[in-house]
Amino acid sequence: MGFYEIAQKNLKKELLFLRETRDEMKNLPEGTIVRRDKASGPEYYIKKDGLEIYIPKDRRQMINDMKRRRILEEAESIARENIKAMERLLKKYRPLDFDEIERNLPRSYRGLDPAEPGFKPGEKVFYGRKGQHFTQSENPYMREKLVNSTYFGLKTRSKSEAIIAESLYRSGFSVYYEKKKILRDQLGRKKIVYIDFEIPLAPGFEMGWEHNGLLDDEIYLQRNIEKIQLYHLNGIYQPKNLIITADKPGGGIDSEYIDCLVQNYLVGLARMLSEAESFSEERKLFEKKIQYKW
Repeated sequence: MGFYEIAQKNLKKELLFLRETRDEMKNLPEGTIVRRDKASGPEYYIKKDGLEIYIPKDRRQMINDMKRRRILEEAESIARENIKAMERLLKKYRPLDFDEIERNLPRSYRGLDPAEPGFKPGEKVFYGRKGQHFTQSENPYMREKLVNSTYFGLKTRSKSEAIIAESLYRSGFSVYYEKKKILRDQLGRKKIVYIDFEIPLAPGFEMGWEHNGLLDDEIYLQRNIEKIQLYHLNGIYQPKNLIITADKPGGGIDSEYIDCLVQNYLVGLARMLSEAESFSEERKLFEKKIQYKW
């Protein structure tokens, strides 16, 4: 869920709160509470229309009701200000839609579409941070479906995949999209698959990522099951070197979960592998020194 959707959801929540508050306040007493401290204890009065009416101890629930009304009045005032602010924001806010931005570029720029013939399948593109790069899809199947743009230039088949790619990019990872892999089935026959994402975490170690977006499509689902089984036969499986995610039942992806998965799992794993590699190099140097002394 993006910022725009969250803001709309909060706006509806505030409007609902106002309606519920008005209904509740209809049954709460009006006026102002006045407290006077006496030697025998505090006395409470209701001040309304210039008059003060004493509230006996056996009717102190009225004090709680008036306190509740005052809290609701303050909350209502805050909610009204929030609603005005969110309505102004939503009126001016433009969600970042890179496909729309690209469609509105001058023609000469639109011609640089990585999904068009001018860009080779699997072409490596360096960008942003030192050494960080991505490759366009190597999959020749229906390349006209590569219509979703990330803000760093990768073309994907679905918006969910674009969200995953952008999360990986923000965390500093290189991204290989729909990379060709040659695997073997149970009979030893070669099988070509295109993994959704392959992310190099350390020299010689890549993490695969498959995202399932059409689980209500039986044919799509069966193909994905066969693909996962083929991965497993070739030593690619969770949690060793594969991540599997899916769209929500109603469609769309949980972008907060994806960011959490990338930042808390992949970043941590990459750091651990880097430290292990560094330790291994130090150990090799130490062993060489020992051998030299001997």
